[in-house]
Amino acid sequence: MTLDIHNIEIEFNRLKLQKQYTSDDLYALFIIGKISRDKTIISEVTELLQQFGTEAMNQAFKTRNKLPQQDGDRNKILNSLISYAIKDACFPVGEAYKLFDFIEIRLGDEEILKKLNKNLSVITQFNGITHMHIYEGFTNGIPAEIGEITSLTNLEIEGDYTHLPDTIGNLVQLEELEIDCEGLQEIPACIVKLSALKELDIMVDSKTEEPIKMPFNLSTLKQLENLTFYKINVENLTELQLPESLKKIGFYRLPKLKALPQAITQLKNLERLEVYNCPLLETIPDEISELEQLTYIRLQAVPLIKQIKDTIIFAPNITSLTLDDIIEITTTQTYFKNTELSIRDTRMLNYVLTHAKYFSNLRFLSLSNFSDFESVKVGLEQLTNLEEISANSLHNIDVLWKNLAVCKHL
Repeated sequence: MTLDIHNIEIEFNRLKLQKQYTSDDLYALFIIGKISRDKTIISEVTELLQQFGTEAMNQAFKTRNKLPQQDGDRNKILNSLISYAIKDACFPVGEAYKLFDFIEIRLGDEEILKKLNKNLSVITQFNGITHMHIYEGFTNGIPAEIGEITSLTNLEIEGDYTHLPDTIGNLVQLEELEIDCEGLQEIPACIVKLSALKELDIMVDSKTEEPIKMPFNLSTLKQLENLTFYKINVENLTELQLPESLKKIGFYRLPKLKALPQAITQLKNLERLEVYNCPLLETIPDEISELEQLTYIRLQAVPLIKQIKDTIIFAPNITSLTLDDIIEITTTQTYFKNTELSIRDTRMLNYVLTHAKYFSNLRFLSLSNFSDFESVKVGLEQLTNLEEISANSLHNIDVLWKNLAVCKHL
């Protein structure tokens, strides 16, 4: 539907001169009649709809719900559009909603959810919308009708829902899916059908001891770039199959996780690996050191990991990392290829400076947000091939600069 709702008089004059009316034309006239406060325009729209529109369309137009003349509250607009759709099963809620410059429908308003719970079929009339955020409020779980909004590219589901409909697999244009459901018992297998998916965030703060059921073969998601697991009840992800397209993968607050997917070691495009608050995690695969695109590693709140090889934390293109203080870095006497590093941790800086001969390729060093340099006993002169140093928010750092003149390439 094409309609400039900010110039409805011009639009009305254009439309009323039509010799034949398409369905889109008639619904555009409908919207004009609901926005306008001009009695003449409303009267003429009424006549045109009576002459060319369907009975259901005219029944919907008779409802008292008006639309705002200027930018209005999105819930009030959606509420009115749903009222029309209840009367007219062909009313294009999604296309009409977009006319008001909104790209996302947020289903959280109590009055809207009350109407939808009684008229679930209206959801199928949301096509045209690309973004949707569903909050708690559907009394019988997420409706299967969601799967008919095939225009969706972004979907967020939030609430105490125990199951998700298999029809989600029909959303073939979906690029981002965020699931944040406390009571969810299973990640539906249908998500492997979402071939356009680029980002998948799974957050399930489970209330049961039973591990969540989920599909372990995600390799069919050939476009997936970002994958996040947050608070899910799972012990072992070693069998998880992942697509090579992944650029970022994160494991956050997984209280029972003991092992990471072995497939991580095959992710040739992986740029970021983040592991946070996984108290039972025991190991990190050594093969991570071979990931040439990896630029950032985060290992925090992983108390069972006592040691990590320097070849892992300084993989070929690592520029930044965050590491627990209790983790000991073991030296493999490897000469690293890294040309740049971004360091935010005193211990990491100490390691590089005290093993400088293994970092002879280092040309650029970024340092930021240090507050305590008491443990640093040597300066940057150890890195004689440095060409550029970036420093930000550093305190009490005299030791770093004392003999900087030794670095002839700066």
